[in-house]
Amino acid sequence: MPDQLYLHLYHGRQFPGERLEDWGSEGPTFGPYESIQITYGAHIKMHAPDGFDDLTWYEDLVFYDGVYYGDLSISTKPLSPPTQYDYQKSIQREKEQIL
Repeated sequence: MPDQLYLHLYHGRQFPGERLEDWGSEGPTFGPYESIQITYGAHIKMHAPDGFDDLTWYEDLVFYDGVYYGDLSISTKPLSPPTQYDYQKSIQREKEQIL
């Protein structure tokens, strides 16, 4: 079992119904984590020694920092320099939820 796991978001778009002409934007890489748990395809819990970080799905997309991501990968090495997770950026604002 690997000692560290990283979660990378990609295929980002500004709103859920946006039609992408390309692959969308690259997102952040979070980690390192001890484990990553996905529950019912609706909740991602990334476990660290001192607690956990959360991401949730909106329909079939993962939301973070104003962007909806269509894909994620879990790896033992970061695919880009890790970003510090910020809980406030994982919360959809009312306007974002309507789009």
